[in-house]
Amino acid sequence: DVVLFTINSSGIFETVNRGGLERFGADGNTHFTRKPPWWEFAYAHSYFVRLIVHKVLGYNRFFTTNKQWVIENTTALNKMNDCLDKVNDLCAQNGIRCVFVFNPLLYEIAADTLDCNAVLLHARQKEYEVVDAHRFFKAQGVKAQNINKYYWPNDTHNNTEGYTLLAQAVAAQLATAQP
Repeated sequence: DVVLFTINSSGIFETVNRGGLERFGADGNTHFTRKPPWWEFAYAHSYFVRLIVHKVLGYNRFFTTNKQWVIENTTALNKMNDCLDKVNDLCAQNGIRCVFVFNPLLYEIAADTLDCNAVLLHARQKEYEVVDAHRFFKAQGVKAQNINKYYWPNDTHNNTEGYTLLAQAVAAQLATAQP
């Protein structure tokens, strides 16, 4: 009856590193579009190699330059918009309510930003049903000063308290009439 499609900034990273819908082959297998650099093994095991990669070569943690990242980030956001369109169309064709849930990661709450805001804006422009958990969290008093009450500090995802708030945001949306 209802599809809840949760989106956060890790979707951007996954799309850049693994590809968009094109990674899913007709044969049922996944074909990643981006290959890791040949030196990734050394990077994984050596802080010295990481120092060279970041400070000398100028790569970020995604093994791109900042200029390359801007291009790849924009491409990923466009692919995510396309994915939302396809999911929404499929749900509409089958009479299924579709709700896109935008859930910020820890650093986005701390910085008061949402990396996938362009996707949220796209969904709103298309008049898709959305839950803006970033806005909901702020309204509930979640901020940088109390963030560890709602997020795991190391992996940046919600903890039990954070997921409880997320569930409340979704429940509030589901209680509304369908648009």
